Amino acid sequence: MAKKSKSKKQQTQQAAPKATTASAKHSPVQAVLDAANAVQDVMVDFQAFARYTRHNLQLSVVNHHAVHLNAATKSTVFALFEANMKELYIQSSWGYDPAAKETELFEDDARYLIVRDTTREDDAMVAFVHFRFVDDDGVQVLYIYDIQVADCMQRKGLGKFLVQVLQLVARKHGMKLVVLTVFKHNTSAMQFYREKLGFQIDETSPSASGDMTQSYEILSKAVDPSYR
Repeated sequence: MAKKSKSKKQQTQQAAPKATTASAKHSPVQAVLDAANAVQDVMVDFQAFARYTRHNLQLSVVNHHAVHLNAATKSTVFALFEANMKELYIQSSWGYDPAAKETELFEDDARYLIVRDTTREDDAMVAFVHFRFVDDDGVQVLYIYDIQVADCMQRKGLGKFLVQVLQLVARKHGMKLVVLTVFKHNTSAMQFYREKLGFQIDETSPSASGDMTQSYEILSKAVDPSYR
């Protein structure tokens, strides 16, 4: 789901980049983000996690930049997103704008972990994570825009594994938090992040300031032990 803004959450599926002042371009936060975004493959340092073999699965996990995804992969990403999330968007106060979502998914800054089933002749994609290294109101964070797992691979620990890998990636590259947005009515996802993975309501979530009218929560988890 789209990255939030502290002052007011966007009501679309497309994240709007913040204006960057000259001083911000040279800030310590921006220096950390520049270094993280310059890394071509975040999995290089985590080769032990480049395969997922629990539950007799044989899955590969590969980092890609959106600009390098071919048309077939993009099509599969979008199809998996719609299979899992289209109805949840329609039920939300945001509504669903497929063109805006497709634009967001494949913006230049978007990065992916693509998970494929290596036992299949076509190496079918069975999950993906869309994430970015961003400045979130003066804090460097790894923002998870989407994590989507095909129905046939759910309840096998894969989603938890992918989030834990991203927590390692975030810490390795100097991020303070892993942040994500969840619809309140997506109760299984809310339970997954809060109870199984220890995410908390972020201070920038609408409910943290008493606004209970919004259809989403912003969750976060610190990966820098000195933060908070």
